[in-house]
Amino acid sequence: MAQFVVYGGTGITGKRIVRRLLEQGHAARVVTRDRQKGAALAEAGAEIVEGDINDRESIRGSAAGCQYALHCTSGMLQVAEDGSRPYAASLRNILEEVARPELEKYVWTGTTAVYGDRPGEVIDESAPINVMNAMGAATREMEEIIEHVGRERGIPWVILRVPGIAAPERATLWLLVREGRFAIFGNGEAVTPMIHVDDLAEACILAALRGTPGSYYNLNSDEVMTTREFWAYSAERMGVAPPPVIPEDALSEQQRPLRILAMNVSNAKAKRELGLTLRYPSHRAIADAILATLPPA
Repeated sequence: MAQFVVYGGTGITGKRIVRRLLEQGHAARVVTRDRQKGAALAEAGAEIVEGDINDRESIRGSAAGCQYALHCTSGMLQVAEDGSRPYAASLRNILEEVARPELEKYVWTGTTAVYGDRPGEVIDESAPINVMNAMGAATREMEEIIEHVGRERGIPWVILRVPGIAAPERATLWLLVREGRFAIFGNGEAVTPMIHVDDLAEACILAALRGTPGSYYNLNSDEVMTTREFWAYSAERMGVAPPPVIPEDALSEQQRPLRILAMNVSNAKAKRELGLTLRYPSHRAIADAILATLPPA
């Protein structure tokens, strides 16, 4: 049995990580600003620690005795009035806390947005960075902080580059398709990465237990589809018309930043080194899982 600390443990991904850790016989400590949010996890056997990751003093000692730290908090795109990202400060607070001799691995969930638009390519972890939007810029900024502080403090880090996360709690797009209020921005031929939240939770744990320190791992389903194919499949399953496709040259200035970027990332390294086996191995399987959770029309 290992001792884990989870920052973001009451979130959509975090709570699944914590429950899976407990099911596997590990000890899980959850750091949260609101103890009540962790009540159900406490009943399941998790240790709840009150602390605000934006306040270094309030999380002091939260990683004491932990071999593994998992960091899956949200809010990376928030920008303060001075142009800085509050997320960067909270990230540094966590890194300072986990820099302990007993730590065997720190895992951070980033995004695949650092790869930018790569039509026609299959992208592995050696692909050059190609930042093209705000999420890509924010992700790369955090990666660089982890690399720098990791070198300074001797933190054995692993970074997961996470694609779009499909979860029952994030079914808004499917509901919009069902209501005829969704459109694809771009030509619809972009292949975009996706993972089911249950598979992401498992990948986080495997990254801690088996990941090589100083490594990046891409996540994605095994069998991908173009954006047009994916939403046409989902629409057909719901018995509605597929969403319209708005070509790039017809996009307004406001719509242009929302154009779908092509990022067909390979999960081969995660499968090979982490032993990741996906419960939802295809984009179709992911869609089916989310559709099964939708409320009646």
